[in-house]
Amino acid sequence: MNLNKCGTRTFPGTGHTILAATHPGMYKFFNVPEDRKHMPMAAATTYVVLNNTAGRQVMDKLVNCSMTKECMAPDGANLWCKQPDVYNDKYADCHRYDQSALALALAECTGNFTDFQIGTDLVSVSREVPWNLQTLK
Repeated sequence: MNLNKCGTRTFPGTGHTILAATHPGMYKFFNVPEDRKHMPMAAATTYVVLNNTAGRQVMDKLVNCSMTKECMAPDGANLWCKQPDVYNDKYADCHRYDQSALALALAECTGNFTDFQIGTDLVSVSREVPWNLQTLK
């Protein structure tokens, strides 16, 4: 584990890969080998960026993508994933926008997700279903 390699720490994982929840149109903005698309998706809910060269490079990629509509929100991008494809390392016809951009910037930095993703009790992220979505069941 080399936590300084990318200058970024993400907590915790998402349970799916980059490939599963990234619109194919976003890939042309990142120099990521095909095998790295199968890495675990970085969680963008909570992350820490070091003020070092590696951390600034990751953030530069994320900011540059966010300023380009075709990168951050390619035509046809959709937030909602097809189940169960999203958890089977297959493209699930969905896109995680900033989360996908962060994951690709980190995958560009390293092929080893343990270089940036760590488990910790310091941060706990949970999701509650909003009341208006509960009634749709």
